[in-house]
Amino acid sequence: MPGHGDHTASPETGRGAHAHMQPAKGVVDAVPQEVVHIRAFDELRFEPKRIEVQAGVPTRIELENVGAIEHALVIKTPDGEQDWVHIHVPPGVTDAATYQLDTPGTYPLLCTIPGHTEGGMIGELVVLAANSPAHSGH
Repeated sequence: MPGHGDHTASPETGRGAHAHMQPAKGVVDAVPQEVVHIRAFDELRFEPKRIEVQAGVPTRIELENVGAIEHALVIKTPDGEQDWVHIHVPPGVTDAATYQLDTPGTYPLLCTIPGHTEGGMIGELVVLAANSPAHSGH
């Protein structure tokens, strides 16, 4: 059932941006237990720049493009071979998918639109071990 957190291309976003041959490796068809919301700005920045998820917990990652140019959020698998997380958003659009990331660690978060990573549109994803308490700002 489309729209239940899967990352699907819509006709208006298929205009030569970049196509996805297969879903990102971390995508799961599961009910999310957590939600992370990230905003992308035309000043080539993410807010927040650092996100945390629990290892093994289905988490809905939402990317909201508040700017006037396209942005993407990509996190590579621990081996660097595939996209673990990949969300692409045209201007003014929010897209999301549910991911389950099982390998604890800290991973770079990048906007892969040409020139954006080089311009500083980076951040980090921290996958916390299943027994670690999430940072709750206490």
